[in-house]
Amino acid sequence: MINTTDQKETKNLVKQHLADYLGVEIEDIDDDDSLTHDLHMRPSDLTDFLET
Repeated sequence: MINTTDQKETKNLVKQHLADYLGVEIEDIDDDDSLTHDLHMRPSDLTDFLET
């Protein structure tokens, strides 16, 4: 079972990597943002991000 501290750390790590990939500030990414609609990522962007 993952504790809430690990979940928060993982979430923040993913958000930081995503912000770096998109060239935005981490504060610009909300937990409920849609990758395709809110962050305007195409399927190829999603693939590229997951491969990094």
